[in-house]
Amino acid sequence: MYQLTGRIDSTNAPQWEERIMSALPTDLDATELAYISSAGLRVLLKLKKIVGDVTIHNVSSEVYDIFDVTGFIELMNVKEAVCERNLTASETCSHLTNVDPI
Repeated sequence: MYQLTGRIDSTNAPQWEERIMSALPTDLDATELAYISSAGLRVLLKLKKIVGDVTIHNVSSEVYDIFDVTGFIELMNVKEAVCERNLTASETCSHLTNVDPI
């Protein structure tokens, strides 16, 4: 699965585009993706136009909100990472598809 990490914005979108277009992945892991701007969204849209179906896994609630507001959850299969913390601060995560954040 192709890893998306850090921030994808206008300062580094051209580099991300070059890497993604050379790999042409259909499954992206957004576990480490903190933010994506419109420049980054354009890269993903270009990828979708080339490869067809794209699935983005483990999307944080903050990044999911960006995909939701921009309508990208209608264009791509976006799987939000939903985590619950218990009293011992351990974490359990499950993955849901195209759901509104809690």
